[in-house]
Amino acid sequence: SFVLGIDPTVGIWVASLCSIMYTVMGGVWAIAWTDLIQGIIRLIIGFIFFGSMWYFMGGPSALEAKIVAVKPELWTLGSAGFLGSLSLVLAPLTGMFTFAAYWQRCFSAKDPKTAKRAYLFTAIFAVIMCTLSVGVGLSAYVLNPNLANPDMAFSWLLTNYLSPWLAGLMVVVIIGASMTLSSGMLNTSVTLITMD
Repeated sequence: SFVLGIDPTVGIWVASLCSIMYTVMGGVWAIAWTDLIQGIIRLIIGFIFFGSMWYFMGGPSALEAKIVAVKPELWTLGSAGFLGSLSLVLAPLTGMFTFAAYWQRCFSAKDPKTAKRAYLFTAIFAVIMCTLSVGVGLSAYVLNPNLANPDMAFSWLLTNYLSPWLAGLMVVVIIGASMTLSSGMLNTSVTLITMD
């Protein structure tokens, strides 16, 4: 809503209805094809976005220096203590390994080798993207440490540091990601209800 200026409820309804329609009409094949197409687009646009942010910050070493100058405890896991650091690692892994939409794809793979490879690549990809996303959050903190609402850091970066066309593509990518996730969860839920 911050970037496009539309009511968030309207956006949620439009995205939800679209994902429900193609999930109901095409089932898991529709989800697989949209995941593939949207995934390729997300990869390209995502890495352009992450590359742009690294460019603005002067690279990872410059980001480290700027973070340490502003708030040093943000750059080290040690500041969270042992249990805090452990939770920062285990919480995403737990979510990743118990996420029903990923397991659904494993159960529908043609053989165990394909399922194992797909799940491993998905996990590696998620770790890389989450790490890059943390870098973007740190960049937003360095660029605007007094942001009134920290939850709007991503939107603030889109509107202040990216060209309008790239910001628009990022919004489309985010909508696509939410549609992919919701359609996968819808299919998983229906499958569990039907089979159980």
